[in-house]
Amino acid sequence: MASSWDLDLARELAVALGTEASQLGVDVVLGPGLNIKRNPLGGRNFEYFSEDPFISGRFAAAVVDGLQSVGVGACLKHDAVNNQEYYRFVVDAVVDERTLHEIYLSGFEYAVERGKPWDGDGVVQLGRR
Repeated sequence: MASSWDLDLARELAVALGTEASQLGVDVVLGPGLNIKRNPLGGRNFEYFSEDPFISGRFAAAVVDGLQSVGVGACLKHDAVNNQEYYRFVVDAVVDERTLHEIYLSGFEYAVERGKPWDGDGVVQLGRR
């Protein structure tokens, strides 16, 4: 989807996905996935938009907006720096703070600030840690 560079198309696709989810009684879609692809062996790479946080954040915000425009919540996925499947439950991903903020978290930050995903009450709460 992100390879299209078409944010309107991403939102349109999310509206269709949200409409179908709603008809099936689904309240929250587990997506979009916007962790950064850093390892070609990552088992969830197919779910993520890009290796670039700028693209990932913008597409995630468009998808969140599209889903929520039809009353279906969005759940941003997956954990930041979740880049490998081998020993995934015990791996220690060591990332310096600058890389963490500029590469791994900036897409999530954009998607939260612009897409405004709902919390359990249908309200966005920023700044909670």
